[in-house]
Amino acid sequence: FYNQLEQVGLLKNNPLSAYSLPSVSANRRNIPSLAEIAHLYEHCEREEDRILLHLYYGLGLRRSEGAALRFGELDFEKGLVYVREGKGGKMRAVPMSTRIREDFEAYGKGKTMRKESLFLNVSGAAAARRLKKLLEKADMSLEYSLHSLRHGIASHLLLSGLTMEEVRRFLGHQHLEATQIYLHHGLEDLA
Repeated sequence: FYNQLEQVGLLKNNPLSAYSLPSVSANRRNIPSLAEIAHLYEHCEREEDRILLHLYYGLGLRRSEGAALRFGELDFEKGLVYVREGKGGKMRAVPMSTRIREDFEAYGKGKTMRKESLFLNVSGAAAARRLKKLLEKADMSLEYSLHSLRHGIASHLLLSGLTMEEVRRFLGHQHLEATQIYLHHGLEDLA
């Protein structure tokens, strides 16, 4: 503000010109490597743990998207997950790998209501606690979060040859700039 007043001539001396403000750095997020993701999957003793990893790593969902996902939003024939409650109310279709599709089908057997949530009574916070327990069991860094898994799949997809635009659509970002910022640190660490 003082700089602006000085520039337009309303202030002769800027009282803050002698101070240097600390630079603002982006929060660096821990991103799991492919080996660490494989290690996590190896330590899934419960079906719910595998489904949790599929939601937040395999599909790259946001915390709220995974918590809100319902069985009826899984299209096994087309191999797609319809995220109807995405950020900003946007809907998107996310492709499922064969393994994820098979695991979701097995997990859904016996579930009678197609409008039922994948995880009954599991909020995003409960999913985060479940991930922490899985990390402890796998003897891994507890600094990983559900969002770290999302960062991880995005970075791994980009490194495997997907274009930035393809990754943008996969993540559900509205603008490509959001994806570029999102992946910047991850690629430095994984390269």
